[in-house]
Amino acid sequence: MNIIPAILEASYQEIENKIESVLHDTERVHIDICDGLFVSRKTWPYSAVSNNRIDENFQIKKLLSEDMGLPNWDHVNYEFDLMVQNPDIQKDIWARIGANTLIIHPTSFKDESVILDFIKEIDSYMIDVIVAVTYDEYFKYEEFIKDLLIKKSIKALQIMTIKTIGSQGQKFDDRCIALIEKIKTENPDFIIRVDGGINTDNVKKILDVKVDEVIIGSAIFNSGNTRENLNYFNDLC
Repeated sequence: MNIIPAILEASYQEIENKIESVLHDTERVHIDICDGLFVSRKTWPYSAVSNNRIDENFQIKKLLSEDMGLPNWDHVNYEFDLMVQNPDIQKDIWARIGANTLIIHPTSFKDESVILDFIKEIDSYMIDVIVAVTYDEYFKYEEFIKDLLIKKSIKALQIMTIKTIGSQGQKFDDRCIALIEKIKTENPDFIIRVDGGINTDNVKKILDVKVDEVIIGSAIFNSGNTRENLNYFNDLC
């Protein structure tokens, strides 16, 4: 099981600072991208523009022109969790600014055909795609998700172990434990990740169901020593 630190910040400088704090203890970081439409919160780069035109953001411009790279890009791999409405509209930006993996939420797209087109386009950039769903959303998209995983159109399934996405520190949704057990039993080869509400009190539940990857935000960054917090979880794996 791998632990992936999650960063949810409005400031690019704060993203840089948090990456620096975990740089020596992880090979991958998870950046939550929120547009204030699909979810209520805005994070970088949407927080830095007034009209959601992220192509006008200073860092985005620099990344697209390759005048700069993501912080410590030569030491860590990046995944962007796209909690944005209609991410396909700006897929060229997401594909070109340095992420190795893009995480998408089916309810943010117009329909399943648009999702398939998005996955195909992103794959042409040699970028992995992961689908993320809450407990309730899983059952709405179950057959669609299974088909994507069986065909290896996506790398993994990410279960959002909270009821409302877009903010950290929420209560863990215990219903997801039985769901993960169900998926693992029916499809043991699927890569399953979890994200949301995970802390020192409930991480052993996750260990018991043998997920492949765990995304943790506030329990790493929001109290105490960041490196010690991350290594606590790393040592459990």
